[in-house]
Amino acid sequence: MTQAALATLLALGLAGLTASWLDWRHRRLPNWLSAMLAVLGLAAAFRYGGIDLLGSHLIHGAIALCVGIILHAIGWIGGGDGKYYAAAACWFALGKGIVLLFCVAASGLLLYLSWFGLRRLRGIEIAIGPDIADSDKLPYGLAIAAGSFAAAVLTLQ
Repeated sequence: MTQAALATLLALGLAGLTASWLDWRHRRLPNWLSAMLAVLGLAAAFRYGGIDLLGSHLIHGAIALCVGIILHAIGWIGGGDGKYYAAAACWFALGKGIVLLFCVAASGLLLYLSWFGLRRLRGIEIAIGPDIADSDKLPYGLAIAAGSFAAAVLTLQ
């Protein structure tokens, strides 16, 4: 594995741990974290692939952000989740977007099953809807962090 690949895994891993902790503890993914992750991903793309690779990563991030805005507007995801996913997308060329999407979706399914399974075992009511308490919300940042790290492991040389 190259030094660039290791640096990518380290950056995604540290950002993922930070995002996971903040989302678990506070149900918030701060803008500074998403902005930092996006800038680092785009800078790495430029550094290792020049303007062409930068463009592909930038387009992937922009598409992901637009989709995230739409999903947030209809109430399917939180705004922080959409921004964090878009920032993670900046680490992947557009052609690798399906790998990122699959890994995050698979991580999300595992998170969903374990989250609601454990709540059911503990006898905690499963609340659904826009007016639920923050502590009852699924911290999807964990799935985005795990999925983006898994996608990086699968796609990096």
